Amino acid sequence: MFSVSSYSTSESHSLIEDVNSCLICLEEFTHRDTIIRLSCHHIFHGACINKWFTVKTFCPLCVRVYHTVITINNET
Repeated sequence: MFSVSSYSTSESHSLIEDVNSCLICLEEFTHRDTIIRLSCHHIFHGACINKWFTVKTFCPLCVRVYHTVITINNET
C-alpha cells in the first residue's frame, strides 16, 4: 500500500521523482528523511503522514480513502 524510503540528496530518487517537499508541512525533504508515497502517489514525510492518519483516513491531497492505515515506526 505504501512505499517507504530514505531521501538522499546525492542520487536520483525514483520514489519521489520531481517532488522535493512534503505535501503536508511543505518543508523540503532533507538527506536521510523518511519519506512515504501512498498508493495514490502523493509523497509525505513519514512523521507528517503518520500524524495525519491518527485523525483522518484519507490522503490530504486527493482524499482517497485508506480503510487500513499502517503507521511507520522509524526507530527500530
